[in-house]
Amino acid sequence: MSLTLIGTNYKYADLKTREKFAFSKKDILSALGALMEKELIKGGVLLSTCQRMEIYAQAPSPAPLKDFLLDFKGLSSDAENFLYIRENEEAVFHLFFVSAGLDSQMIGENEILHQVKEAIFSLRVLRLLRLY
Repeated sequence: MSLTLIGTNYKYADLKTREKFAFSKKDILSALGALMEKELIKGGVLLSTCQRMEIYAQAPSPAPLKDFLLDFKGLSSDAENFLYIRENEEAVFHLFFVSAGLDSQMIGENEILHQVKEAIFSLRVLRLLRLY
């Protein structure tokens, strides 16, 4: 298993395309739950904002994660042209870069840090729901 990041952002897709990849809070919990139930990931977080959608997960490989994402969102395989994949150290570096506001249209924008915290909170909620 490795840390896998699959996502899209304003550099890879226009707003209309990013909206197709967007997740509501409810969809985030559903998607993460389904990924774990299907044992495609051991754990992960899903970050969905107007500028990006990223899944960070402990997964054996990126391919099943990408296939799940396209299927869950009802997108054709052509949509994968708008996705990027990073693994292990590159995924960690990217998350720090994003959290610091260095991968934003407005460099230094700090709203993204709050959004990263919300993504992590969603995973905690999912874990709590599975305990009961």
